[in-house]
Amino acid sequence: MGKKFGIRMNSIILMMILLLGAFIVVVPSTAIAPQVGDYTYTLSGSPAVAIITGYTGNGGAITIPSNLGGNTVVAIGENAFDNYNGHLVTSVIIPSSVAVIEGFAFFYCRALTSVTIGSGVNSIGSFTFGSCASLTHVDIPDSVTTIGGAAFIYCTNLTSVTIGSGVYLIDSSAFSECWSLTHVEIPDSVTTIGDNAFLDCFSLTSVTIGSGVTAIGASAFRDCTSLTSITFLGLTAPIIVGNYWIDNTDWAIMGHAYADSNFPATGEAWNGLTMGDVLPEPVSPSSDSTMLYLAIGIAAVVVVIAVIVVLMRKKN
Repeated sequence: MGKKFGIRMNSIILMMILLLGAFIVVVPSTAIAPQVGDYTYTLSGSPAVAIITGYTGNGGAITIPSNLGGNTVVAIGENAFDNYNGHLVTSVIIPSSVAVIEGFAFFYCRALTSVTIGSGVNSIGSFTFGSCASLTHVDIPDSVTTIGGAAFIYCTNLTSVTIGSGVYLIDSSAFSECWSLTHVEIPDSVTTIGDNAFLDCFSLTSVTIGSGVTAIGASAFRDCTSLTSITFLGLTAPIIVGNYWIDNTDWAIMGHAYADSNFPATGEAWNGLTMGDVLPEPVSPSSDSTMLYLAIGIAAVVVVIAVIVVLMRKKN
């Protein structure tokens, strides 16, 4: 009996060893992302380029490298700085090699006060700088074409933003809940202002909307309780205007447009907005050119007369 029991136990132990061995063979090992200095990254494409996936440094003021392990850094990946170490970063300079800042890349970096976005960036993803509550000013370069949904949501201390002339889309909730933002100039390149784009921007007093805007989303400026002036630089009014786009704004809010635009006249309503005084007509480039040529012509005549006078005096 004892001998049979021993044989049975040995068989069980052997079976367990075999099963364990099989498990060890089947389970894949977890790949460790390459790292250089404070940055982990992945490689993509051929020739390979680097995408930053994580930050392990001490925080403070940082300049993101344009090259990791001999590979050009072209993107900052999702959630790359959304970790404890990333939340310690106070300022960041993004190199011009970077083309894309993916969603949530700097989400909840609440110590971040300053961002310099490189001239090569063309896309800012969703929630990229969301809840960066210490961020006070942002310059978006002309290379950027899209500002993603909720890209700067809850940047509650953001007082000013400069939007580059290449942006065509300000997506939904992009600057929603930016409670300290006081003025926004939307460039002529923008065609769409998304739903809730500036919702609850309580300190916003004036907005300038460029000539290219054809669509303003629902609740785009809703609950901007200090907003009193919206200036339209286009001769053609936006085609699409969403519901509640200026709900709960100041009762005295006024719209302003050029006299020869297709907006209603002063005192009339446009999508719930009463039109105020018309804008002064801008000086056309052709007028500037005419004045320049006239000035050059006058200067040339003066020079010729001076030369003639000098020659006559010498002759006498």
